[in-house]
Amino acid sequence: SGQTVKIFDSATPPEQVQRMFAKFRDVHTNVAGGKARPSASFDAMLRMIGEGKGELFVNIFNEMVISYLYCGHSGGIASGWMQVNIPDNPVGAPRHLLEWEAILHYRHQGLILYDVGVRFLKSQFGYVVDDKLESIGFYKERLGGVLAPEIHYTKYLDRSLMEAEWEIKMQYGINAHLAKASSNANSANM
Repeated sequence: SGQTVKIFDSATPPEQVQRMFAKFRDVHTNVAGGKARPSASFDAMLRMIGEGKGELFVNIFNEMVISYLYCGHSGGIASGWMQVNIPDNPVGAPRHLLEWEAILHYRHQGLILYDVGVRFLKSQFGYVVDDKLESIGFYKERLGGVLAPEIHYTKYLDRSLMEAEWEIKMQYGINAHLAKASSNANSANM
């Protein structure tokens, strides 16, 4: 496919890590349409690379960087923290190769788990699964991992805040389901 993955880690000369990380940060800011994270989070990720607690995986196609994946790890567990593709990248889904290479890298390093995140199965109260999220879920499943439950717990000290948040979530869910039903009805009428 012409793609190669390069890993920038604590063994990479610091000036090379800093240059590539600056490009990653710039692409992320550009694609997000502006600053999407506090500078301190980027500073912490760069510092973690130097400390051996993080890596930047870079997908290169025809000598051009097309995708970045930053991963952090601790206690034998690694996960992708942030990923971005260049605009108009020439490869369909460059993140897939990065995730796979990260899994292989961490397995080789002896880590026990690579967390690919939530596997959305279907819409539920509080979130809506669109076709893209469903497709991502199927991709994650094909990696051959084990599905584990994800537990969410939120404690509110202010009941009015809790009620306001749940009202927003309910309205979002209702609107999304109505839009999907309308889309399905329009498709059936064509």
